[in-house]
Amino acid sequence: AGIAAGDPSPEDVVVAAEMAAGVRRATGELNDRQQLLVNALFYQPPTSYDEVSQRTGVPVGSIGPTRIRTLKRLHRSLVDMELAA
Repeated sequence: AGIAAGDPSPEDVVVAAEMAAGVRRATGELNDRQQLLVNALFYQPPTSYDEVSQRTGVPVGSIGPTRIRTLKRLHRSLVDMELAA
């Protein structure tokens, strides 16, 4: 049996695994509050910012700005690891 059309190539699988490992490393460099927010927003998608606030203790009005700062920090870390442009 061959590889079905649309299946990822072995190279794609390796690249995805390297990216996932890089994201885990970069996330591990965040402070506790930022890690909690990343987890609540991206790994356990909530239905609302109210729910994120309840899960993390971050005030609703701080979630957006904290999210932006956190994503910028993650991006810088991934660029430093040469996993993002």
